[in-house]
Amino acid sequence: MLIVVSNQLSREEIRRYSKGRSGYILFNYGEDADVFSKTLESNGFEHIDLRNIIINSRGELRRAVIDFTGALNTNPPHPDWWAILISRRVAMYEFANALAKLFIVQKIIETADWDTIILYDGSISPWNYLRSGKHRIDAKFITLFSMKTDWQQRLESILPLRTVLWFLKKIVTKTRLGWHPSEIKSNFNASPVVMFTLIAKNSFTKERSFKDVYFGDLAKCVEADGYSPVVMGQLHDKLTGDLLNNINSKKDNSFFLLEHIWSLKDLLSVFKRGLKDFFGREPEWPLSDFAGFDVKEFLNVNLKWELQAGYTDSLLYYKATKNILEKISPELLIYPYENKCTERMFLKAVSEVSPDTKTIGYQHAVLTPKHIHMFLAKDESESLPLPDRIVTNGPYTARLLRETGNYPEGMITAGTALRQAAEIPDEFIKKESPKRVKNVLLTLAEGVEEYDKGLAFLRDIQKSNDTGKIDFRVRLHP
Repeated sequence: MLIVVSNQLSREEIRRYSKGRSGYILFNYGEDADVFSKTLESNGFEHIDLRNIIINSRGELRRAVIDFTGALNTNPPHPDWWAILISRRVAMYEFANALAKLFIVQKIIETADWDTIILYDGSISPWNYLRSGKHRIDAKFITLFSMKTDWQQRLESILPLRTVLWFLKKIVTKTRLGWHPSEIKSNFNASPVVMFTLIAKNSFTKERSFKDVYFGDLAKCVEADGYSPVVMGQLHDKLTGDLLNNINSKKDNSFFLLEHIWSLKDLLSVFKRGLKDFFGREPEWPLSDFAGFDVKEFLNVNLKWELQAGYTDSLLYYKATKNILEKISPELLIYPYENKCTERMFLKAVSEVSPDTKTIGYQHAVLTPKHIHMFLAKDESESLPLPDRIVTNGPYTARLLRETGNYPEGMITAGTALRQAAEIPDEFIKKESPKRVKNVLLTLAEGVEEYDKGLAFLRDIQKSNDTGKIDFRVRLHP
């Protein structure tokens, strides 16, 4: 079997590869993909429906990705592996997407008799990094990408451009916030409970009062129970003038911004570490076979990519967390649980500086089996940094994580939705159901492919609608 991967093919190239039974798959959507499809079908290529393959093997695909990344996490190939995004396996990110593509190709090879398959994809990953591997699948690969796509992605994998850009952005942010680290005082009226949260423009009211978007009024409950709540925040939004003023108005002993805590020495140390790791030796991977493909080169290139920006961010927040915990020894640390690299690194800081502190992760968002970063492989929990307890936003998510999450016995506890108001304001309560729908809100959170499909779905509805005008509003994440 011949497999051709490309983001553009001339008519001559298409006719050259149109031999025997020929099919094609679209890994990208949009106008260019539509034109590409029509050209292929006019030359005898059959459309292989990606959705049917995914639906028919969804459970198997999901488990294959979880088990592969879980095996890497069980035998970490890097000293600060938990700060690297590969270890998190987010479904919408490039690494997990690439593994899914390989799994799909394996299924096509196993289940159908094709002579040629053309894969339409805008990303060279993982295809350009399979050419030197010793694969178990019976297929020959040809990759034909435009030079712009090829060189742009290759350049970013051989030079730490994103690390340098990250460093410059941190310099700008720190200059605006002030270079003198905030003074950390430990004179609390009661035992402190640290609440780690993300700080954005909606974290403050018009009166500049702090409003935690994750925990709601939990701080008041903590205080009512006789503890001193301390907010440890991470900047999660563009630092506008208004947000800066709101943050500066909260400089007291109950509110610390991690960006205020790390010093120039910390930043330079992490920047130096990021450059050193980027140009360091390739690790020994505990396994490099996925779905019959030898993915060692792909793993090495992906590691180079991930050892930038997010990696250095996690290392820097790890240092800032240590700086705080060296002055404050909280009885409890609570944080929004998403199994992020940043979370793992401040759990590492807790274990090193304040090992007696109990940690609670609050699972606060929507959870489905599609959110594979929240589900663990067998035995993965033995090596993965996890909180002492995970409190969910309800009984459904608690049951889902207990039954299929592979978390240690007793770690999962059902809680409540702290992000939601206790009472629904009267203005949001409809007195009567509308006779016809006039306004539709579509929320999208999974990436570009979902955006394309969602908007195409809305266009189809609008074309077929014979009941009058419908106004659509689209809400992207975040």
